[in-house]
Amino acid sequence: MRSVPIDQGLIDRAIDGDKEAFAILVRATGSRSLIVAERILRSPDDAVSAARKLFVLAYRNLKKLKDLGVLELWLMQNLVRLCGESLKDAAKKGVALPVECDSPRNLAEAGLLDTVGAADDAAGLPGTVGAVDSTSSASRAEARRGAVKKAVDCLPFLERTAVIFRDWDGISYLEVAEILRVKQDDLRKLLVRGRKHVADMLTPSGQADREVDKKAAQRRRECEKTHDRIWLFVGGEIGPVEQAGIITHLGQCPACKDVLGRASTVLEAIRDAAPLEDKPLIAPEMLWKEVEPLLAK
Repeated sequence: MRSVPIDQGLIDRAIDGDKEAFAILVRATGSRSLIVAERILRSPDDAVSAARKLFVLAYRNLKKLKDLGVLELWLMQNLVRLCGESLKDAAKKGVALPVECDSPRNLAEAGLLDTVGAADDAAGLPGTVGAVDSTSSASRAEARRGAVKKAVDCLPFLERTAVIFRDWDGISYLEVAEILRVKQDDLRKLLVRGRKHVADMLTPSGQADREVDKKAAQRRRECEKTHDRIWLFVGGEIGPVEQAGIITHLGQCPACKDVLGRASTVLEAIRDAAPLEDKPLIAPEMLWKEVEPLLAK
């Protein structure tokens, strides 16, 4: 999201030392940077601090940011890096996490996530999407979204960041791999682990085990390598040849159909939980006022 439009001429002027042109760049890209940082760090103050550091760093590296594509990728790459450093510093200092990471499990156990439909029953995941009691549908849907968001918030840093960019923002997994500076296969592993962790946090203890008989458990073990590919199949992160192979396999394997149902339900729930607000923590103009005095140091 950009507050104001930017073009190559503006970037060229900023590179040539036009501070007002750089101010426009900050205003244009500041909103997006603040929103992403807050989603990753889960702390408004830390998010503003990371964005402030980002634009000071950008000012000192302007000559490397020769065009819009390079600029936007560089900003996201370095914002993620700065967020990671912020989290490491907080961990070293023993700063408490900004979220209660047992909340999703408690919500699941409390029955706030209804089981909906046969696919959800087979998957062992309380329904996070779908029809609910008409007398409380709005509040229960909001409770589900809140539970899923908390589950995402409780993921490890790289898993959370991958899920945010891919499943909340809808960025292609090729672009997400660039932003995170990881290989595509490594990104796929992050996405699978993150989505599975969300599913685990939203599944009441023992429910999945109760619904799997011995024969089904044996089939699941035999297809273990296929399960991760199913999660990627649902997310759209595999090619057409692999897709065709998985579709054929699903027609022959009831256990993998269960995995498909669970993965589909979880991914839909994650996407549904994406924050709707698109407003930055502070106005881009205020961010610029915090950044400008630091440029001379």
